[in-house]
Amino acid sequence: MQHHKKTSVPANSEAIVRFYDRMGEDYRNWSPSLHIHFGYFRWGMNPFNLESMLDRMTEEVMLRLKIAEGDQLIIDAGCGVGASGRYMARRIQRARVHGVTISPWQVAFGEKLNGEAGLSDRITLFEADFQAMPFPENHADAAFAIESACYAGGLDKSRLVGELVRVLKPGGRLVVVDGFRKHGRPFSAFFEKIYRRYLALWAVGDLADLQLFKNALKEHGFRDVRAEDITWNVTPTGLHIPWTILKIFIRQWVFQRKKISPVQKNYMKALALTLVVGLWKKHFGYYIVTCVKK
Repeated sequence: MQHHKKTSVPANSEAIVRFYDRMGEDYRNWSPSLHIHFGYFRWGMNPFNLESMLDRMTEEVMLRLKIAEGDQLIIDAGCGVGASGRYMARRIQRARVHGVTISPWQVAFGEKLNGEAGLSDRITLFEADFQAMPFPENHADAAFAIESACYAGGLDKSRLVGELVRVLKPGGRLVVVDGFRKHGRPFSAFFEKIYRRYLALWAVGDLADLQLFKNALKEHGFRDVRAEDITWNVTPTGLHIPWTILKIFIRQWVFQRKKISPVQKNYMKALALTLVVGLWKKHFGYYIVTCVKK
């Protein structure tokens, strides 16, 4: 198994590291394969099968990356424990994935899962800030970020964008999947309080403003910037949130006879507030943003 490489992690990321390191395998309550994101629903799919929708989201990313068969290098910026990278490595022969996360637990556990899957030779996880990746310029053929760009600084995520354009080869494609603010107007005092609580529970500073994010992509050297609103495609996934919360209660109280930990309580609150915030369609949407490095 390959050993991960580590670079310095900025002090303001401590809350993020603490959140994901403490959550650990509790994410299996959401996804047995530890996908840490929403899924993508297409007509004809079973909306009760969450895992198939989670896999479908990775498929949608792959379609937009347009990765050909062959020895291509893909960066997963904010990789979690590498679930999407493993899925891609199984689906694309000879593709290699470099995953980046600031969580030491995710790196260690992800490497274990890579080894168990027989993919250690094609997936390497790096403990690093994805806004300062340990890669040279023009390093990768493609890059993606699934529900991780929100952890970058600023409303335009400019520092992350600049780093992604640096490490991609000319003509390299980027796909970003995330929740976005639809505008920069202030919220009501009531909703602002709910929103800030939601962000704090997920250890997120702020969601990206969609227009500012698109502008940043163009200014840093990306072309063909396109944003697809897939809010309704991810909505069936949200219906699994109440069941996930219930599963935590059942497993802890009924089967393990343990109290709900403070971390689990905060996770359940974060899930519940995700539903609440997601209802404000005029303020927020879920998008797939694609672009190409000039």
